[in-house]
Amino acid sequence: MKKESNLSFFSPMVVIFILININSCDHETTLFDIPVFLTGIVRDNIFNNPIDSAWIGLADNMETYSTYTDSSGKYDFSFFIGSEHRQRIFVGKSGFLTFDTLIQFSIPQEDFDTVNIYLTPE
Repeated sequence: MKKESNLSFFSPMVVIFILININSCDHETTLFDIPVFLTGIVRDNIFNNPIDSAWIGLADNMETYSTYTDSSGKYDFSFFIGSEHRQRIFVGKSGFLTFDTLIQFSIPQEDFDTVNIYLTPE
């Protein structure tokens, strides 16, 4: 009696799954991407002074975005997120403790989401 393998049945499905995941690694805008706009000011939490040139980074499972604050401590981002409406934000500057937290975006956005951040001096 010949035993048939189910592998031949599942092989095309596995190949399709792999191709979909490989294609999703190259981030191109799709119908599922949602434009997001984020702004805020980074300040020190003792004197409330703006922090110039602080590094701001956003990360999800697929993409990383980064920028620096201007001389008034302000930063702006515009980027795309997928179905996950949360991203981790990291903020760093020499002489300050690194800050990170998970942020939730309001979807659909009517305006920029604002996240003001206060860094603690070392």
